[in-house]
This record gives sequence, structure tokens and C-alpha cells, in this order.
Amino acid sequence: MKFFVSIVKASLSVVLFSVLLFFGYIVYLNFFASGFLFYDGLIGLCITFILILVVILLYAHKQNKKDSQSVAKELFLGLLSGLFLVYSFHITFPTVINRGISLYVISRLDAHGGQKINAIRDDYLSGYVDNYSTVCRRIDEQVSSGNVVFKDGRYHITQKGQRILSFLQGVSFLTGQSDYYIKETGQAHPPLHYDVRNGQCRRVE
Repeated sequence: MKFFVSIVKASLSVVLFSVLLFFGYIVYLNFFASGFLFYDGLIGLCITFILILVVILLYAHKQNKKDSQSVAKELFLGLLSGLFLVYSFHITFPTVINRGISLYVISRLDAHGGQKINAIRDDYLSGYVDNYSTVCRRIDEQVSSGNVVFKDGRYHITQKGQRILSFLQGVSFLTGQSDYYIKETGQAHPPLHYDVRNGQCRRVE
């Protein structure tokens, strides 16, 4: 019975902290965001996490010394679990929607009632890349995060950016993923080959 009660208490703790973290996350995105969704979400989560953690420590400090450590530990584990849940939501949904080329394509198919492959390609190039300033937006993100710097009329990768790139290339190698997007074109291996036949995309084996 005690085990069941402890499970219920832990579950309620995770749910409560997830709701609080999600609320802080949403408030930050709506009122304090800088325009870079991925980083704004992380900052909002971190700020909310720290604020709740301070409250937990203050609450545990007021408890009996005998119980304070166990109370703080239980609440912290619940808070940490909630953090991972909201973070998973952030990288699974808002970030994917914000950066999703696939979502852009299917939204245009819905708007136009279907399109031929050439129109899809032209719409993507003119509507997504050019009008949406996708390249400039991503470059601006990387400058803000310190991975890229503008110098002598050109953009250059910084040492921090090189470390991150090396890490991602290592992860790509270890997980067997295509390195097409993180290596020079001549050195990389395209993920999949496609051809267009009779207006339809077909994978080339």
C-alpha cells in the first residue's frame, strides 16, 4: 500500500511540475521571446526550472531537518521529470513546425488543391527560401548563438561552431545517419536519391 501511495504521489508531482513548467514556457514564448523559437523555448524552460527549484529549496528548508532532504529529493525528481517532458514537447512539436519544410510543402498543397512537382519545387524556392528569408534567419540564429561571425564581408564559423559541427558529425557517424547536411558536398553521401518520372517522385535505389 505504501508503495502504491508513493507512486501516486510521484506521478502527481510530475504532472504538477510539468504544468508549471509548461505555463512558464508558454508565458516566456508569448511575452519575452527574441524570435528564435528553439533558443527561446530553452531559456524559458531554464528560467522556470530555476524559479521552481528555489521555491522547493525554501520549502524544504522550513521542514524538519529529518524530513527536509527526502522532501527536497522527491520534489526535485518530480521537477526534473517534468522538465524532460516539456523539453520533449518543445523539440518534437513547436521546433519541428517552425523549421518544417515538409509542413510547408503540404500546407501549400492544401492551399492550392494539389500541385505538380515543378510547381511544388518553384513554390518552395520562391515562397520558403526567398520570401521567408530562411537562410538569413538561420544565419542570424547562428550568429546569436556564437557559432558564426561576420568578418571582412564574409560569414565565418567560430571555434565554438567547429566544435559543435565536429560533435554532430561524430553523432552522424555513430548512428549511421547521412552526413549530407554537415559535410562539404563532394565529401558527403546524399541520404536518398530521387528522380521524377511522369510527374511523380520515385526513389532511385
